[in-house]
Amino acid sequence: NGVRATVEDPETNCKDTPIVGPDSPAPEYSPKSDDGGCFITEQRHNNCYNYGNDVVTNTFAQPGRGSGEKWKSNTCEDVRAAAERDGLVWHGNEAVPTSQPEEGGHYVALLIWPNTNFHWIRMDRDLLWSHKPGQTAVRNVDNTGSKITDPSQSDFSPWTQFCGYFRTVPSNTTLN
Repeated sequence: NGVRATVEDPETNCKDTPIVGPDSPAPEYSPKSDDGGCFITEQRHNNCYNYGNDVVTNTFAQPGRGSGEKWKSNTCEDVRAAAERDGLVWHGNEAVPTSQPEEGGHYVALLIWPNTNFHWIRMDRDLLWSHKPGQTAVRNVDNTGSKITDPSQSDFSPWTQFCGYFRTVPSNTTLN
C-alpha cells in the first residue's frame, strides 16, 4: 500500500507516506529521482533500512517495528528475524547475487556494527550497490571511495560484521 512515486512524478509530496518504490525493475541509483527525491528532501527522517527497501516513511524505520516486534539485540540473527517479520526474504550469506531476483524486487545486504547498530546496502538496477548511512546522504561508494560490487568485501566500518542477503519487494514490506 502507500503512495507510488517514480521519476515521472517529480511533484511527489514527501510528507505523504509511505512512499513505496516500484517492485520491478530494481531501483536505479538516482537519489534526485528515487521515490520522488524524498531520500534527499527527507534525508534526516529516513535511514538505511528505508533506503534499502525503497520505502520512504519519515520514521527512521527499524527492522520489526512495522510488523509489531522490533529487533531487541544487535545481532545478525535478531535483526534478520525482525526484517523477515517485516516481509524481507532471506537469500543467504554465501555468494553475492549476480543478477536481480527473477521473482521481482531487489536484494539488500545486512551488516552489523557489533553491539551498536545495523546497516543495510541496496543492490541497484546496474548490479552495483548503494547505501544511506543514518541521517547522511545516499551514496554508491564505500568508505574507501570504491564502487560497491560485493558488500561482504567492501569497507563500511564501523559496520564490520557481514550477515547476508535478503530479497525485498517494496509493496510487500511493512516498514515503520
